[in-house]
Amino acid sequence: MESMIIPYKKRILKATTLLLICTFILILDMFFKEPLQDFEVQALITIQNGMGISGNVIESIPFFLLANIQEQYVFLLITMHVLSTIYFLHDRFIAIKSMFILYVGWYFLMLLQMIYNLPQPFWVNPNIDTYFCDQKYGGPGDSIYLPALLIFTLLYYYQCQIKAYIIASTSILFYCFAVYISAQVFLMDLVLGFVYFMLFYAFVINYDKKITNFIKSKDNDKLFGIKVLGMVTILFVLALIYYTLKDYNDSIEWVTNYFTCYMRQFTVGDYQHYRFNTILGLEPTFCQITILICLVVMGFIQLPKNKASKQQFIIIQLAFIPGWLIMFLQGFVTEIDILHRMGLSQLIIESIIFGLMHWWIFGFVGKKATNSIVTDEYMLLE
Repeated sequence: MESMIIPYKKRILKATTLLLICTFILILDMFFKEPLQDFEVQALITIQNGMGISGNVIESIPFFLLANIQEQYVFLLITMHVLSTIYFLHDRFIAIKSMFILYVGWYFLMLLQMIYNLPQPFWVNPNIDTYFCDQKYGGPGDSIYLPALLIFTLLYYYQCQIKAYIIASTSILFYCFAVYISAQVFLMDLVLGFVYFMLFYAFVINYDKKITNFIKSKDNDKLFGIKVLGMVTILFVLALIYYTLKDYNDSIEWVTNYFTCYMRQFTVGDYQHYRFNTILGLEPTFCQITILICLVVMGFIQLPKNKASKQQFIIIQLAFIPGWLIMFLQGFVTEIDILHRMGLSQLIIESIIFGLMHWWIFGFVGKKATNSIVTDEYMLLE
């Protein structure tokens, strides 16, 4: 009996310690946000000048590549490549679970960003240079939250050794440092992103058995898709209510500095396209809710009955080419005047694109490619 109590006490101690640390950081941010932000602005300008990248960030190929990874569309495609590999070659349940966890976590991050309405660094000071004039709110930082949630969820389900966690943590920190010095996020916003990642990750681990049972029911439950649709509808309505009732009170200085950044990049080579016919901040952040349509599509797609061969997997990966083309042209497509006259908003267009991509890869091409004699049975997660 005593041997059972000791591990339980250790779990309680770890959970309490994590909660206290996260609470302390959140309180620190609440009371010292403005002085910390002023300090970071000057520090960021000093770092960029010291590294000689001020005024040259947009011309740097590594930073330009980081700009693309940072975008919602490209990160989603990279995620789909990773999860489709697991889905068709190894374990469909790990892929589906990881997808649901990441997309729901992404939704809650979007809510937090609308609640905090924190600026991007270049919104605050026009002397800060960046490689991508992002329009959505800057914190809590998705640069650490989303990659960490995806990678650590996969490491947890594959029961990897501590060495894998160390390598993953080092890689994520290196990426976050590159994002930070190129003024895509404040350091305190990265810390906030890490805190909320830890809280959501702890929730996932604690309720892993229930999540597993829910995902495993997809094989036999004919109403699984309806249940997912109902869940997504509730989440969408809650976010829509908050979005509708929230007052837009962002600083005019933020808007001015944003367009200064945008025109600077436009003259350099038009590396980005202005994606929204609206002001920065609230609406571009809310449009991230389109990630929920992917869950609806995956809820109705039938799971494959066998794994893909190497040749079949190559075909599936080649099927991503239209997706990359659509994502590359999406900013231009959404500004076609006739689409706006038809009443197709950015939210609707992105939902259609994201939903079709998941159906195309996991539903149509994947199903056709693996539509052969069953050779390998999947192992159910216990």
